[in-house]
Amino acid sequence: MTSERIIQLSPNFTLTLSLREKRIKDTRNNQEYDFDNEIASTLVFQDRMQGWFFKPALELLNNNYAMASVHLVTPLIEALEIYHKGEAGSSKSDFTNQAKQIFTSLSKNGAITFLYHGVRCGFAHKGFPQGASSAEQRNIVISLKQNNDPIVFESNCLTIYARPYVESIQKAFEEFYEKIKTDSEARDKFRNVWSLHWNMKKNSFGHISEDIPDDFKTNHDRYS
Repeated sequence: MTSERIIQLSPNFTLTLSLREKRIKDTRNNQEYDFDNEIASTLVFQDRMQGWFFKPALELLNNNYAMASVHLVTPLIEALEIYHKGEAGSSKSDFTNQAKQIFTSLSKNGAITFLYHGVRCGFAHKGFPQGASSAEQRNIVISLKQNNDPIVFESNCLTIYARPYVESIQKAFEEFYEKIKTDSEARDKFRNVWSLHWNMKKNSFGHISEDIPDDFKTNHDRYS
């Protein structure tokens, strides 16, 4: 008897590993794909972003956890730039270049740079936003209030309005999903980044994926 292991690649996609084959399955309609199928890669990518990041981030906001929600999606700004370019640059340039595209009104007085150092690096290195030096007296506020602009920088205070911030990043990803469906150059760059990590992990998916819970089939809604 052949031993199989089922790995959850994303909320709705599984990977069946055996000595003979690797099969990707969409559990919503039981559609199966070969391991290296290009359509499957874009579907899994979108399902991961929406199901593991944006859906939980919005649920956190609904329960008034603004800090956690902003923390969850901030690294995706840098990630999106890497997928757009097809390769990684420096973390600062990748983050700030994409932040300028997402937050088009945030262009004055070093606001994007402060967003990088104060929010991206604060979360990454300290688990919390960090202000600038005491000499500059810049501060960061994360707010649950509604506002037309997701970020406002004035009087040396960077205010992130959590819901429009999350939704703006989500919108940028949704536009990217559509772009790689129709733009072959954009799709090739996406595949460059995706394939690099995908191929490295062919035999070690446990390091980047979730094991299927024992009750997955009977409680699928909990995991999607």
